[in-house]
Amino acid sequence: MTTRLSRDIATLEPRYDVVVVGSGYGAAIAACRLARAGQSVCVLERGREFDRFPTTLGAAKDELSFTLTTREASARLGNPNGLYDFRVNDDVNVFQGNGLGGTSLINANVALRPTPEVFEGDAWPDALVEDGGEGLERGFQRAEAMLQPTPYPAGAPELKKLSALERSAEALGAGHCFYRPPINVAFEDRVNAAGVTQVACNLCGDCVTGCNTGSKGTLTQNYLPDAVRHGAEIFTEASVRHVERQGDGWVVHFDALCAGRELFGDQELFVRAGRVVLGAGALGSTEILLRSAARGLSLSPRLGARFTGNGDVLAFAYNADERIDGVGAGDDEPDPEHPVGPCITGIIDLRDREGVAHDMVIEEGSLPGLARDFLGGALAVAAKLDGEDTDSGFMDSIGERLRQWGIGGKALDHTQTFLVMSHDDGAGRLELDGDHVRVHWEDYADQPIFEEVDRTLYQASVPLGATYVRNPGSTEMLGERLVTVHPLGGCPMGADASRGVVDHAGRVFRGDGAEGAVHEGLYVLDGSIIPRPLGVNPLLTISALAERACEIMAQDAGWDASQIVRGVDATTPVGAAGPRPVGVEFTETMRGWIDLDPEAEAGPAAAARGKDVDAAFEFTLTVGVDDIRAFSRDPLATATMFGTALAPVLSDGPMTVHDGRFRLFVPDDDRVRRRRMEYSMNLETIEGESLRFTGWKEVRDDAGIDVVADTTTLFFHVDDAAGARRGAGQLVIEPLDFARQLRTMKATGASSKLEGLGALARFGGLFAGSLLDVYAPFFAGDSANTVTRKDPSALGTSANLTVDVPPRERRAIAAPVPEVHPLVTADGVELRLLRYRAGDRRPLLLLHGLGVSSRIFTIDTIEQNLVEALCAAGHDVWLLENRTSIEVPAAHERFSGDEIADHDYPAAIAHLRRVTDFDQIDVVGHCFGGTTLFMALLSGMTGVHSVVTSQTAAHVVAPLMTRLKSGLHLPGVLDLMGVDSLTAYAGEHPTWRASLFSKLLRLQPLEAEEWCSSSVCHRIAFLYGPLYEHDRLNRATHEALREMFGVANIDAFAHLARMVRAGHLVGANGSERYLPHLDRLDLPITFIHGSENACFEPATTRRTHDALVERFGPDRYSYHLIDGYGHIDCIFGAHASRDVYPAILAHLDRFSPA
Repeated sequence: MTTRLSRDIATLEPRYDVVVVGSGYGAAIAACRLARAGQSVCVLERGREFDRFPTTLGAAKDELSFTLTTREASARLGNPNGLYDFRVNDDVNVFQGNGLGGTSLINANVALRPTPEVFEGDAWPDALVEDGGEGLERGFQRAEAMLQPTPYPAGAPELKKLSALERSAEALGAGHCFYRPPINVAFEDRVNAAGVTQVACNLCGDCVTGCNTGSKGTLTQNYLPDAVRHGAEIFTEASVRHVERQGDGWVVHFDALCAGRELFGDQELFVRAGRVVLGAGALGSTEILLRSAARGLSLSPRLGARFTGNGDVLAFAYNADERIDGVGAGDDEPDPEHPVGPCITGIIDLRDREGVAHDMVIEEGSLPGLARDFLGGALAVAAKLDGEDTDSGFMDSIGERLRQWGIGGKALDHTQTFLVMSHDDGAGRLELDGDHVRVHWEDYADQPIFEEVDRTLYQASVPLGATYVRNPGSTEMLGERLVTVHPLGGCPMGADASRGVVDHAGRVFRGDGAEGAVHEGLYVLDGSIIPRPLGVNPLLTISALAERACEIMAQDAGWDASQIVRGVDATTPVGAAGPRPVGVEFTETMRGWIDLDPEAEAGPAAAARGKDVDAAFEFTLTVGVDDIRAFSRDPLATATMFGTALAPVLSDGPMTVHDGRFRLFVPDDDRVRRRRMEYSMNLETIEGESLRFTGWKEVRDDAGIDVVADTTTLFFHVDDAAGARRGAGQLVIEPLDFARQLRTMKATGASSKLEGLGALARFGGLFAGSLLDVYAPFFAGDSANTVTRKDPSALGTSANLTVDVPPRERRAIAAPVPEVHPLVTADGVELRLLRYRAGDRRPLLLLHGLGVSSRIFTIDTIEQNLVEALCAAGHDVWLLENRTSIEVPAAHERFSGDEIADHDYPAAIAHLRRVTDFDQIDVVGHCFGGTTLFMALLSGMTGVHSVVTSQTAAHVVAPLMTRLKSGLHLPGVLDLMGVDSLTAYAGEHPTWRASLFSKLLRLQPLEAEEWCSSSVCHRIAFLYGPLYEHDRLNRATHEALREMFGVANIDAFAHLARMVRAGHLVGANGSERYLPHLDRLDLPITFIHGSENACFEPATTRRTHDALVERFGPDRYSYHLIDGYGHIDCIFGAHASRDVYPAILAHLDRFSPA
């Protein structure tokens, strides 16, 4: 189960002790350590919090963000807030992560220290090592203790890419320089140093597109949850623009990147802080300070200097002679025969050779599986245009060509990825180009170190028999742009403002003060403060510098430094458990006027007076419904609001909204047909004053229909903190703003687009339904009662049905008068058993399917029903009305198949054993009855002697249409739309809604011979798929379908859909609680399946049958494919007694003879 660390930005407080910008290594450490020190900490992160990362190219495309800042063009392409953040410049490109956790989300998590020589020279301030490096050493130790890096274990599966790198090391004469570096990855299930449970790495190789197992030590697994545990509040999609000094603190200005706020123009929010820690990375923190400097903040002239790409080089040994297995699994399960392993597991450490300038490290990498096809083509082209084949020969050429064609393997699976860090000259400069930072670094790719790296990598490719391919972006044709994934510098540390932007502890120098003067309370702690390349993965160095700086900060402030490093109390909750609920958000702007007369009453008169003196008032608010289900069920529920308000007569700048609350259509206590939409919020002014805004829209049934005016006009007043009236007025939504508002409506937390549409539909239905309650008298042909009452023949209903079935003549069935046995389950659900005692044979229990009852076994419209056939053979027949039965009240509650398996069947079997004195009973289960019977048996239920199952078993193979409904999470979508249950029933006198729905269902794609005019029949096909072959039903049974089919709850459908997606029985939560226990099905079982079943394909039962035969032998298992039959017609088809029942009777005669 996931844990959400971030909060709704509507809960942002006006002021914090510390505001941390970003959530990469430096920022996360600052948030963690300062929260531990007892400070109130707010984290503002530009990106989103991810529950799951892309595994397909289509999903990854939605997360691509390109920022072009070149001499020729400046543009933003793709998702402006996507996870994969590419910065395209004239000289060097940058790739970084954008999300909660920063680049740790998509890096390889290699935790290596630089060599001591890197800290020598004048790039670093003397104060960094004036204590002999003890403070920095403590920083390294603390970081390592939290991140827990460990090398790829010796006993783990062998990785071909790791072995290939070792061969490359030997070819370079550097076999002694090869080793497995420490990486922040869990190789066994564990509770880590932050008290977070991690599972062992599954070796999928997709570290760089985001770890979906939680095995990688991203910052969301350690420092950030620790920060939250100690009180830090994290807010995502908050892009900081600039900071300014105000009084003895700081104001942090930011944009909220959600709900289309950008459509309404510049809407900056702000939050106050005693201290600000910038940790937005080399590009982000530098950009923020450059913007701040442009607004008057005095900073060092070195701002933007000493940018370095850490000497990064990406290259490939393409189409090697042997498999490398260097491509991730993507959307497939990891292949145990060809494990990829974590992205980086090996290193050729070529440091300490001829001085730092020539140092480099070579690491192997894995390519993302989701981009396999694209990368395969791209590298083939690059190899053709610019590659250097390291071996030759006719046969070698033939092998390479065959692999490119996918014969005998694929070229990409024979490709080694090289990741190099070295030492460039660190002479890059970051400059503000419009609104974004641009990297300026002429002739970057021409530095000698890159030629040296190039030669070395060619030699490393030779023992692999591969074609050496340079970084495709570094070719002359593509502008000779190298790419770095380790941007450093821009805010370099130095001894004073003439040599650096920050000091050794990250304190920001003033540009206009005495030597060494700093801005009190302003810090930068991230890769931007590193003044030179490190020649190795930088995460550990960034972490150590941040750890050291936080220790100094605590000492300077007089905080209890011991609290910073105390142990973790893993019992303290971290964030919100479980996936984010599905919600809705939208942004609206309203404009108008305010009258500053304390006696003014809200309304048009006050607005007119305000307009006369140009006292404008407007707001832009984002309204968020966190959980649309809960919101729609509670008429008094509130949504949150945040945003800004502009009123020059009240404040010189935008006022930030705090504690915003929105209520939709609150009933008016004085008028039945009047509703109010209520707005309340605090307004924080830039001057430091707090005001209270109260507003409302009145929706009322005046003469005529004025729904537009009612829902777009807001009356309001503003009070000060003491409650004194400051003014009142009226606001309206202008047509252009309303058009923009409609574009901002979106679902939040949805797992699919369709689920999102369901949430929007539910909110829209709630809105429209409330309007109908008000305006119903104006709609001809519908009374108010018609609008508001529950319609039992609508698609979804949670009301008990009063079925208006027309009378018909019924025949008496040839069976004893049934005994009625009430039954109560262990969880308190009232059920019913019917006993037809026609003999003293072993008790036989019949289990019906979903949305029906045991009436399917006793229907009188056929010549002989199943109960009659069993009684004629002398059986003691019992029918269970389980909680899915439309005959019991429990059918209208919400439950999954797990509850039936766990409670209903054990209770029924215990009752039969007690009443009949038989220790074991026989069971016949149809459809969901059979499904849940197998679930119960696989859970360990005892007392069953033998089983006959009709249409279902332990595996689930559905036809295309059912798979589509399940894959689109249709039950979840209907749930979001407010549909608690579904019914196949259509009454004799349906309302217009039910009639419309029935007409729409006639458009379903059905085979010509299966089409009919019955509304019930169409509903059955929609809910379950075609359940029968029409030619197997007689007319009387077809007409009686309305008697047998009714309501079924949405949770049961959702459980079925989950099993369809899994292909076998799973728990309602997706757990594998059933199939691993197939050994519990060591008992006689007969499988019956209709050959034309359009609900579950015959492979459903065949797979279970074959699995059991393979395990236990064929003696006690039989399989009957009933030719020409569908699903439920095997139970009540006109000739089922001739074509189907004999298989059931034969099973019982064999295993429970009279």
